[in-house]
Amino acid sequence: AACPGCGRTFLPDRLEVHMRSCCPKDIPGNGMAATLPLSGSGLGLATSLKSSQSSPGLKGPRVLTCYICGQQFGKSSLEIHEKSCRKKFEAQNALLPPEKRKSLPQKP
Repeated sequence: AACPGCGRTFLPDRLEVHMRSCCPKDIPGNGMAATLPLSGSGLGLATSLKSSQSSPGLKGPRVLTCYICGQQFGKSSLEIHEKSCRKKFEAQNALLPPEKRKSLPQKP
């Protein structure tokens, strides 16, 4: 069964447990909201629940992007990664003919 709040699917007996922490408390029959009718498109309730749950104060993990390869890392991991990524870039660049070599991107 799909959770009307987040759209994730669960076994029917686990959906009620999930909805206690997922769905807002002001929905009647919290834990039983899966039985509430959805709008004609099937997205009305789920969309409204998702938007009401997103809070500007909640942030995901802080990640930074490597300026050389574009991968994302945590702050302390990025510092370690950049050293090895720079060496790898320079080694691969050295194997190219001079006219195809690129300069190392500038660190922002």
